Amino acid sequence: MPVAVKNQNWIQGVYDPSTGTHDPGAAAQVCASFPASAFPDGYLRFAAALTDLFEAQADQAFVFGRTAAGEMTEPVMATGSPLTVTLGAEWLADVETVFIDITCTEDVTDHAAWAAAVIQLDMSPNYFPESALGIYITPQQLRQFKNMYPDCVSDAYRAAVGELTANIGNIFDMAAMLGEPDENKKDDTIRWILQVLTAYNIASPSLNYSEPLAAAYEKVAQTIIKLKGGVVSLEEPAPYRTDSQNANAEVITSRYKYLG
Repeated sequence: MPVAVKNQNWIQGVYDPSTGTHDPGAAAQVCASFPASAFPDGYLRFAAALTDLFEAQADQAFVFGRTAAGEMTEPVMATGSPLTVTLGAEWLADVETVFIDITCTEDVTDHAAWAAAVIQLDMSPNYFPESALGIYITPQQLRQFKNMYPDCVSDAYRAAVGELTANIGNIFDMAAMLGEPDENKKDDTIRWILQVLTAYNIASPSLNYSEPLAAAYEKVAQTIIKLKGGVVSLEEPAPYRTDSQNANAEVITSRYKYLG
């Protein structure tokens, strides 16, 4: 999901990797740096604001890294619209700082610099960053699973979303909820459920779950049942479905009212 990141360190000019300096005379470019930890899942998408909100045209963009030893990597060119570049996990593991260099048309440099200040980083295509799985799976375990099954995280996440949607998709607008770009507006309960289900699905081939993960999975299963039955709810304002297909029959007992 895209996360808006405000970077106040953008410098108008060209960054020279060989000298580690910026040339302020090259007014058609803007450049900035981020720590490699800002890209836990190895994915970066440049803000569409470069072409839409600020009427600035980005001609091209390059991403390159600097290792702890001070050596610079070969630049990787961003492509597509919006400009996108994939920074592999191995590439990120070798670098300490990520540099972004954007070339713009000369007549809109000021707008481009402003647009660059609100660049969007896609921390993860999922509801949570992959690093959050570290609560239940160690980085070493995750690497082992990826070596056996490279798509284990994405497939495990999709399975988790499918399981949750099958249970509460007739009550909550899952598309709106999972598509929320603002981290501060995401529901903590849904984040927790998807983290646990994803971690559980990833670890399934091993048949060796940690006690915290097994306990969390049991709690998640109970919470999903309660969400489905209307016994508990999400944080307000929860994205309840308002279309005609969310009509649910009510079953009322002496203790609970269930939505079915």
